[in-house]
Amino acid sequence: MDSRDFIAEMDARITEATAGSGWVAAVVAQKMYGQLLESDPDLLEGWLHAIATQMLRRVIGLRTHQERTVARRRAGARSFADAAADFEMAASEDGRQEAAVRLIGMFGEPHVIDADGTQKRAADMTGPEHLFVAENTYQRTANRALMLGAFHRAVAGKVGVRRTADVLTEVQYAQMYRSIVRSPEGEAA
Repeated sequence: MDSRDFIAEMDARITEATAGSGWVAAVVAQKMYGQLLESDPDLLEGWLHAIATQMLRRVIGLRTHQERTVARRRAGARSFADAAADFEMAASEDGRQEAAVRLIGMFGEPHVIDADGTQKRAADMTGPEHLFVAENTYQRTANRALMLGAFHRAVAGKVGVRRTADVLTEVQYAQMYRSIVRSPEGEAA
């Protein structure tokens, strides 16, 4: 079992299962899981073992993102009357500030604050760490979203009501993508 390249084998199976259009990731995953349990449980087990660290990292990252999203929604969903009551109950200025932090909930949100992937709560971050978050998380994401939006607007202009494959070859599509989405340094933004 150790001599198998589980990553390559699974990649080939995934490529085969997602060939063409109109597939749904959740449906493909469920179907593949069932098929692998029945026909090749060693591949499934070996692949899961090979990607465990990577998947745990992704799950932890997604969990952090989801917690941040939930905290924002809850903070926004609280009624004005509840917020006013919290502030009224807080007699001192410090108490008011603590109540505000509870309402906002963002003070405890973790952010990636350096190139190594270190995470810190907003409350514990320094100015340079906030700048790193601004530039390397939000500004980069915003720039990439703008470029991808421009790319799809350009494709829409060329394609019109026809299918993309009827107007552009795969090479032309990739060239358009690179001409719009690549950064000046030649790397994908």
